[in-house]
Amino acid sequence: MNRLLRIFKEDENIKNRIYYITIAVAIASLIISLIADAFQGFGNAVLMSVSIGIVLLIALFLLSMHFHIENIGANLLIYFFNVVLFPELFLYSGGVTCGVLLAFLVSLLIIGILLDGKSRIIAYLVSVASMEYTIYYSYTHPDYVKLLEYKDSVVDYSVTLLVVSLTIIYIVGLMLRAYNDERIKSKELTARLQELSVKDELSGLYNRRELFRRLNSIYHSESGSQIPASRQGCYIAMFDIDNFKNLNDTYGHQFGDKVLSTIAHVLMDSANESNGEIAARYGGEEFVAVIRSDSINEAITRVDQIRKDIESIRWNNVPDLVVTVSGGLSSCETFEDVDLVIQDADEHLYKAKHEGKNQIQA
Repeated sequence: MNRLLRIFKEDENIKNRIYYITIAVAIASLIISLIADAFQGFGNAVLMSVSIGIVLLIALFLLSMHFHIENIGANLLIYFFNVVLFPELFLYSGGVTCGVLLAFLVSLLIIGILLDGKSRIIAYLVSVASMEYTIYYSYTHPDYVKLLEYKDSVVDYSVTLLVVSLTIIYIVGLMLRAYNDERIKSKELTARLQELSVKDELSGLYNRRELFRRLNSIYHSESGSQIPASRQGCYIAMFDIDNFKNLNDTYGHQFGDKVLSTIAHVLMDSANESNGEIAARYGGEEFVAVIRSDSINEAITRVDQIRKDIESIRWNNVPDLVVTVSGGLSSCETFEDVDLVIQDADEHLYKAKHEGKNQIQA
């Protein structure tokens, strides 16, 4: 029962949904045809053929659900309809005066959806050849075909057209929705892959490669850069978590990861990306912030505020713990090379560590 309900929900494979829906529509259509044929006075041969078709389709539906033989079932379904049932109904139900050919065209659409590769080509060729031969046979043996009266033909075509059009609309709707869902997933995946290529997974900050790409855009005026291509008012701040190894050894690596992630969010919140500022994880417990300020004093004040914000963090599992960072600040205007400004910030960071930690040196 659960599998039956999933057929009409989006978590079922699109081909399987169309497969089961095709069988369901076919069963309903044959039941309608059986009733109509009985009222129109068709012979027992026609009524028996339609009844056998209904039974076989119900059996195929149940077997496919139980044994998951949708691929085999799709081939059986297509060949049963196009080689056996449609030709027989065409001959016995009115030839060109009945709506079988409309249903046959829908079956060609189903072939394109349910089958792949050589199986699809073979099914097309066999189906068309079978139906063409049936039409030719009705032409060469006109006495073998009982044509419908005009009114009966109109009714038959009207019912067939209604069933066929609703089936096409539903199937095309499913395919368009599936295509749209795949397109959205593809866009989300592309965006996610792009994000992973420039972001550090643990911290959510930009990674080292993206940091240097952004810095090089400042020094080399890279076209399309998100950072203003100017060293004026640009500063590099390098941070390192104090005693981070002891934190890991004392409280475990999971807590260490939490510290890294929390500090990363402080740096992220401090960066104004619209003004060309970014925060990046440089490696391990080291971070780099690219900031823009009107003066070195203003830059020092901003960087020291980041240090204070980190120092004020309180940790739920360890309320008495105070985590601090040391930092080094360097001006991009002072150096003609990216590596040199990074090196200078690193030297100031080392000085901050050497002179007692939990401070900023510039």
